[in-house]
Amino acid sequence: MKKHWAVWLGLALALLLSVAGLVVSGILLQHHLVVEVGGDPLFNNICEVTENTSCDEVLASEWGEFEWGRGEGRISIPTAMLGFFFFAAMVSWFVVVGRPLGSRRRLHALPVLATAAGTAGCVFLDYVMFTQLDKWCPFCFAAHVIAALLFIMTLLLWPRRAAAVARPGRPVAPGFPPPVHQRLERMSPAPTAAHPSFHLIVVAILLAAATSAAAWSAYHRQLQKAYANEYFDRWQEYENQYEAACDKFLAGKQLHIPISTEDPVYGPVDAPHTVVVFTDFQCPYCRVLQKSLYDRFQENPGLFRIVFKYFPMNTTCNKHITRTLYKGACAAVVTAEAARLVGGNEAFWKMHDELFDKPKEFARQSTEFVQAATQRIGVDHDQLWRYIRTTSIWNRIRENVDQGHAVGVKGTPTMFFDGRKMDKWGDANFWRYLLRQEATPPEPTPPPATGPASPPTTQPASQPADT
Repeated sequence: MKKHWAVWLGLALALLLSVAGLVVSGILLQHHLVVEVGGDPLFNNICEVTENTSCDEVLASEWGEFEWGRGEGRISIPTAMLGFFFFAAMVSWFVVVGRPLGSRRRLHALPVLATAAGTAGCVFLDYVMFTQLDKWCPFCFAAHVIAALLFIMTLLLWPRRAAAVARPGRPVAPGFPPPVHQRLERMSPAPTAAHPSFHLIVVAILLAAATSAAAWSAYHRQLQKAYANEYFDRWQEYENQYEAACDKFLAGKQLHIPISTEDPVYGPVDAPHTVVVFTDFQCPYCRVLQKSLYDRFQENPGLFRIVFKYFPMNTTCNKHITRTLYKGACAAVVTAEAARLVGGNEAFWKMHDELFDKPKEFARQSTEFVQAATQRIGVDHDQLWRYIRTTSIWNRIRENVDQGHAVGVKGTPTMFFDGRKMDKWGDANFWRYLLRQEATPPEPTPPPATGPASPPTTQPASQPADT
């Protein structure tokens, strides 16, 4: 009887762990929606409990989602959604099947192998989170602990062969031993019904598939609803007062940000609007901003130009910050500036994309990364390294940092639209209305540039400025 209750208690604990994993995965999916669209994250006080914890920064990193396919058929699945699929499968198994018995007890290997694979994946993600990312996610770690506990509980539930029990036979005369067949019958195992049936296994699979499909569909609906709500809120806020809202923004303090011929420029020099960004190649939100700017540029060709300014969040090359956030920040901006000196504006934007596409790879193996990147973008590797060793290139970085500090930049990314600090850079509707307003004439200093697709507008330097 005690063993019977122990089994039921183990199944209940395994089911509770699976449900807890579903709940944590759901919270992480809501945080992923916040990263994509914005809003108020659930239990954010837990995610931001220390300066080294941030769910949103982890989910915004390259490990926050996995991509399958290419081009228009590419599918991006949040890592939290994979966790939801896993825990949904375990809930379905323990609800429908429970613990296999009898001749089908070996089917218990299926949940054991599934939880073992899930635990191995969680260990890998923990290694990435604690060794390659600057912050760690409490909810991610909680989901990984739940998966490990579920694996242990599933192992403990492994069904064993039924023990031999004696069963009463026909009575025999006193003093005579029972017949041989009766003795064998008494010592044979008690028959146990085979469980689960084929139909139960099919039901478990269908339930897991239906739960996963419902979660995937709900996530997409929530994502679309979040975008719709965001746009609706903007429409409610600005539709009747769009002109007043933009007038208020354009009436704000216009700061003077020096733009020189050495600043990388994306877009035509005579564009009616100028966007200046102070950014860091190792910052995950800077990558999001840059992607947003590219999208706005494609939607509004020729209406604005992007001026890139360095503001690495590392005290080695930025004296205006109190602590280092990204160890590879200085090396990344120096690499980009060296590419500009060697190959001009076009080379800079190509290296810019390389650094933003694989920030962690650069931070881990900068030498190998630069070697491969220079080959891809067509820049002389030896000349680039000669520039990196010069003092003038570091002075150039410090000059950008000082410019940012002078206009109140304290972190990255920071963006200015026609000299006015713009926080709502993710609002496409606000962008479209701003770009219809009368433009502030740009400072006519940089040469014409149209970004990576156009030929270089500056000739590569023949030798480093300092040796």
